[in-house]
Amino acid sequence: MLLSVIIPNYNGIKLLKEHLEANYKVLEKEAPDNFEIIVTDDHSKDGSGAFVAALNLPNVRFLVNPDERGFGSNCNNGARNAGGKFVFFLNNDVALTEGFRLQPLIDKLSEEKIFSVVPRILRKKDNLIESLTSGTLVPGEIRAQSKNKSNKDPEANHKVLWGCGAALLCERELFFQLGGFADEFKIYYGEDIDLSLSAWRQGYQNWYVGKSTVTHDNSVTTKKEWKWKKRFIAGRNMSYFQYKHLPLEYRISRFRKKLAHFALRLNLFMVWVEVSAYLTLPKEEPHYVFSTEEVLNELNKT
Repeated sequence: MLLSVIIPNYNGIKLLKEHLEANYKVLEKEAPDNFEIIVTDDHSKDGSGAFVAALNLPNVRFLVNPDERGFGSNCNNGARNAGGKFVFFLNNDVALTEGFRLQPLIDKLSEEKIFSVVPRILRKKDNLIESLTSGTLVPGEIRAQSKNKSNKDPEANHKVLWGCGAALLCERELFFQLGGFADEFKIYYGEDIDLSLSAWRQGYQNWYVGKSTVTHDNSVTTKKEWKWKKRFIAGRNMSYFQYKHLPLEYRISRFRKKLAHFALRLNLFMVWVEVSAYLTLPKEEPHYVFSTEEVLNELNKT
């Protein structure tokens, strides 16, 4: 089988009703008789499973976690059960538009030393391109950013810092060779940029392909979450990402400055965020071929 489409779901029956069958029809045209869809469910309680079963679509499976495990673990579970050479992680709030083309994505991914490719992902509310990404390194921070406002041609292909997890295509075997989405980023947020930068640091690349387009109704699932929970998870995960990939001297300096900054302002919530992120770091440094600085220098050459 060529393609396994992994759709993570958590109480997303409304989104499945809106997109699943429509996306299935697009995939029938793009990969006829050569794809499967795996809706991997994070212990939903809204009847998502019954809805998918009632559609009775060929080659569509519904997998359920016994408890809530988070976005990354949920995606990993789907990929473990996939039969395709390629896995396409597709959020349940993403629509495959008339401009979606699978072949340009696979053609680019088939080139040497490429980990992931992403289509042009347009944010539904304003058509902002979410997937044309880059970053710079300053003391104490990796500044990750979208390059949608740059002069780059959105129709062309470009190297990007990370493959946006809303619609990310990669080879299944290499995905697991690089470790999959890290469990440390529970429950959601930051898994894609971490894995993508880790791939860069192991000698692989991530690419944006402008000849294929999808739309994304950004963060619909997490809008239901309590705002302080979201702030803690997002803050901890992005700080953890910084500590994991910053050079050691920047990492320690950042931690001290952040603690001092928030402590002086009696912001105990943010002190908790930074401490939680720092304590999540592994005891042994992961082995990488390239430093983050080398990766970003290479990325920003073009």
